[in-house]
Formats: sequence, structure tokens, C-alpha cells
Amino acid sequence: MLMQKEILLENKKVINIIAISGVVLLLILLFFNVKCIFKEIFNIPCISCGLTRGFKSILKLDFINATKYNILSIPLFVLSILFYILYIFSLILKKVYIYKLYNILVKNYKILLIILLNSWLINLLICF
Repeated sequence: MLMQKEILLENKKVINIIAISGVVLLLILLFFNVKCIFKEIFNIPCISCGLTRGFKSILKLDFINATKYNILSIPLFVLSILFYILYIFSLILKKVYIYKLYNILVKNYKILLIILLNSWLINLLICF
């Protein structure tokens, strides 16, 4: 029982860091013209190239261009919104909704990694 509480507290710290970092990153990307360092150095798109433009397109309800910028724009946008909704509910209701999503993502990291790598391959193929 004590071990479970320690794991829950550690997960809570990680989730809080992710939530705060996500908001800060989103604000930076939306209000400043940030160039991809990876693309500048290696002259190929990185694994997340096009996500900022894709997210901006989604906010304008332009789903076709969002998919063209990065095929994972829509799923990651939905997952991000779900994360923050569950995060807020978890804070307000003091329940563990967000931890369930976090555990699902952590347990399935190999599948998520394969999806990310396939997305990167698609970006590379489109680039050349």
C-alpha cells in the first residue's frame, strides 16, 4: 500500500511537470517564430516537424492542412486536449483520472514509439 502511494506521488510530480511544460511550450510556439534546430543542422525534418503549424491549422478548423503538415497533428491535438481536461478534473475533484491516462501511455510506449517513427518516416518521404 505504501509503495502504491509513493508511485502515485512520483507520477503526480511527472504529470505536473508535463502539464506546466506543455503550456509554456505552447505559448512559446504560438507567439514566437521558432525554427527547428534539428532541421537547421541536418537539413531534414525532425520527428515533430509540422506539429506547430498543424496545431495552428486545427485551431482554424483546417484539418486537411493540419494532416499535410504532420500526419499526427490531429491525434496529438486530441490527446493533448484530453490530457488537460483530465488534468483539470483531477485537480478539482482530487481523483486519479489523469493518472489512468498516464499509465496507459507509459504501458504502451513501444506502440507510441513505433507510431512516432512511422510519422517521421512519412515526413522524410514527403520532404524528399
